[in-house]
Amino acid sequence: PLFTDKRVRQALTLALDRESIVKNVFYGLGQVISGPFGRQHSCYDQRVAPMPYDPALAAKKLDEAGWVDSDGDGIRDKQIGDRRVPFDFTLLIYGNSNEWDTIASIYRESLAKLGVKMTPVALEWTTMLKRMDDREFDAFSGAWILTWDVDLQQTWHSKEADRPQSSNRIGYKSAEADEIIEALRRELDDG
Repeated sequence: PLFTDKRVRQALTLALDRESIVKNVFYGLGQVISGPFGRQHSCYDQRVAPMPYDPALAAKKLDEAGWVDSDGDGIRDKQIGDRRVPFDFTLLIYGNSNEWDTIASIYRESLAKLGVKMTPVALEWTTMLKRMDDREFDAFSGAWILTWDVDLQQTWHSKEADRPQSSNRIGYKSAEADEIIEALRRELDDG
């Protein structure tokens, strides 16, 4: 229920200073991108700019989505069904990574300034993978390196959303994305 509204997901992205993380955590060894493909890939759409770090816009989007601090405790909340729900979630992170620990700390502080409580939970990889496969998480950190001939169906297609132990662990569904994924699977010309 915390993440169903697109404006909330956008706000969470706007609240993460990815440029600073690339510069200060990864010593400039990376780039912020706007999709699943690397900038050099023929499928990367150069016209789509990555979302910026913009805490003010993030706060506005959370307000628009109905997440406000109604009781003055510093945590945004919202009436969902018959109860008031605080915006409080856990983020699974890979437990043996100083980088993920640092990123989670930066993100936790940024979200706290917006009235969102995020608690990082560091797990050993096999435990984290089991929790993700069993869909026992609020949110998780992840990264992957795609091959040049990538097939996005396993991770992003709607038909994978409800399949147990699928790589589409967040249950993402989009008819528009499905159409693009299916077209990419048929297209042989990568230029």
